Amino acid sequence: MKKGNKYSIIIPHFNGYRTIDKALDSVYRQTYDNYEVILVDDCSEIRIPIEPHDKLTIIENTSNMGMGYTRNVGIQHATGDVIAFLDQDDTWETIKLESVESMIQNTYANLVAHSLKNLRPLPDMIWIGKELHRALLWRNFLPISGVCVKKKVFNNMRLFRTDKNRYHGVEDYELWLKITKALPNLTFATIAENLGTYGSEGTQFSEHHMPQLLAHEFNVIKDYNMPISSYIRYYGKVIKSYAKGLMK
Repeated sequence: MKKGNKYSIIIPHFNGYRTIDKALDSVYRQTYDNYEVILVDDCSEIRIPIEPHDKLTIIENTSNMGMGYTRNVGIQHATGDVIAFLDQDDTWETIKLESVESMIQNTYANLVAHSLKNLRPLPDMIWIGKELHRALLWRNFLPISGVCVKKKVFNNMRLFRTDKNRYHGVEDYELWLKITKALPNLTFATIAENLGTYGSEGTQFSEHHMPQLLAHEFNVIKDYNMPISSYIRYYGKVIKSYAKGLMK
């Protein structure tokens, strides 16, 4: 199947030697084949050879810059119409791109997100930007490896935040809020079907850096003047994380 939009698949890579082959294989098995893969290595300490592929481009950062910067490099080198994000420890079902393309063709959505196994499911729903923005003020429910965005959405817009000391691990949440706030009347869509799988055991950033992640999420909450319910949810997560630490 080779028609419709071209997809630029952005994969940030850092020491992902245990999972990257699985992630790439899930892309190469797609039923929709109008795509390119841009893997950006963020100065990995452990280097492994990655099998060449005619759809794969590898870019290497000269120093470790963080996830936001690394994804931005991929976007800046993309030649496709739609940007699709995939983390190195996540995988896609074979029909992922085909399903997203069908949704875009049928709804003219500018951003499509789908559910991932191991995460709370998304609803089957068509949104306008201001509705999705309002929902995102409660929590980030759009998993990065389930999100595809038309490249034109990024025109004249700052991409992922690159300040590792303030946004590391929550760059995606900040970007979804920024897009939906800036484009309140555009169409967005969510798909309930699991079109991918979140994470390999023991590899997710959030599993090992929860205090930092919570602190950076609080920065986003403050940046967007979120409602009191967001603060209540945030402090609930802090208490739960602290309690789990005491029980270990």
